[in-house]
Amino acid sequence: MSFDASSLTALVSAGSFSIWDYRTGDSRAAVLASGYFAAAADRLLPGHVVILHSADGMSFLPMRDGGAVGNGLVLDSVSAPLRLSRTAAGRFGIAVTARLS
Repeated sequence: MSFDASSLTALVSAGSFSIWDYRTGDSRAAVLASGYFAAAADRLLPGHVVILHSADGMSFLPMRDGGAVGNGLVLDSVSAPLRLSRTAAGRFGIAVTARLS
């Protein structure tokens, strides 16, 4: 698929900063491809952020010059989540000492 301008919505604008919402059936990799947002380069300015809802997850994408996007931050994906296990085993004791004077 390709960029669909009707799926791009401005959520918040303050001065030169805007947050956009974009929903697509494309994968995140397809959206990150060079030129994907070229048709909206006049609206998506450097420093703007796009909240991307793609076929394989949700991401925050920073905009660059000419409609290019940075890698951004993946918030959710359809792949299995990374599982980190941690354990804590601390040994401590309490001793009571009596002094006879």
